[in-house]
Amino acid sequence: MVEPVTIDKDHRLSYAMDLLEKKRVDRLIVTENDEVVGILTYADIADRLG
Repeated sequence: MVEPVTIDKDHRLSYAMDLLEKKRVDRLIVTENDEVVGILTYADIADRLG
């Protein structure tokens, strides 16, 4: 089984984009204090950057 790719909610979007590309995934599990708080996708980043 593949380990899910996570990112802390306080990381910058540029780091998230790099991680998506490096890990070759289309979504990241967003965490805060080791708790899942959401999912971040390329579409979410595109919407945010406008």
